[in-house]
Amino acid sequence: MKKNKLLWTILFIVIAVFSVLAVIAQNRNFSLSAFFHTIKSASLLWLCAAIFSMVANIMFEALALIYICNAFGYRSRTLNGFFYSSADIYFSAITPSATGGQPACAYLMMKDGIPGATATAALLLNLMMYTVSLVILGLISIIATPGVFRFFRPISGALIGVGCLLQLGLTLIFYLLLYKDSMLHQLCSRTLLLLHRFRLIGNLEEKQESLSRTMGEYRNCSQMLKGQGALLFKVLSLNVLQRVAQIGVTVFTFLSMGGVTAQAVAIGSLQSFVVIGAYCVPIPGAMGVTDYLMLDGFGSMMTMEEATHLELLSRSLSFYFCILICGVAVILKYYLLQRRKLKP
Repeated sequence: MKKNKLLWTILFIVIAVFSVLAVIAQNRNFSLSAFFHTIKSASLLWLCAAIFSMVANIMFEALALIYICNAFGYRSRTLNGFFYSSADIYFSAITPSATGGQPACAYLMMKDGIPGATATAALLLNLMMYTVSLVILGLISIIATPGVFRFFRPISGALIGVGCLLQLGLTLIFYLLLYKDSMLHQLCSRTLLLLHRFRLIGNLEEKQESLSRTMGEYRNCSQMLKGQGALLFKVLSLNVLQRVAQIGVTVFTFLSMGGVTAQAVAIGSLQSFVVIGAYCVPIPGAMGVTDYLMLDGFGSMMTMEEATHLELLSRSLSFYFCILICGVAVILKYYLLQRRKLKP
């Protein structure tokens, strides 16, 4: 497992380097001196706001997970929520289609004494609300900036359209998995049967019995969510705020570069659809796709040099710097778990 994590991290770095080089290549007049001059002359106040927004992106997910766990009767500290959120964001960034985020988060939750079934239900609920929040912000962006799609080329519009369909489909799937536990049970059972046929696991009957016990706990958690309108609304609100914070990094970076305040809403609307379109390709961290969509959208509102500087600076803060913070948090959590294990 450690070897796989190392390989994904190396792949992430390689893709990141090529993504940055591809962005630079889009602007033939790009120069490092001009880019550093843009950073040096940027408003410190707005840059601080962008960094604060990036950290808020992590914290809002942390608060959502803590709130759900507390509702299930498992009290947890905000710091633990920060570790869970960091693991989700970090491993989602370095694995294709963000497949590693939730398992890593669930692992840390179980290490803190939260049952696996409860962790699964909590993560499914949060993931469903995370997806719904993106759809909501997409609708708000269309209302706030009518004709927002005119800023994108047809190929970008197609990527965004596929991303929208995927988000709607995922919302339906998460709903069925969360509230139709029999479907999840059947899916897991068939997976165990398939693994047994390929001789990847043994003692199928024991595994099926363990699955039934776990599903009983999961069913209790999903039943607790029914009729919990206040819980669902609060989790959805926190996820909407997380999305706003994520998009806010780009908006504040734009303002720090001397961008016109009247265009800030349009920049935010463009960025919300960039995030949607990024989900259409299973590349770690959606690198390359996100960069292309940002350059395409921003390039229609400013010069290509300004668009390149905005993309590089905002992406560095909202993604690469964020991943660095989350990676350090994951290492710290792993160190604390090792210390706990060594205690008599």
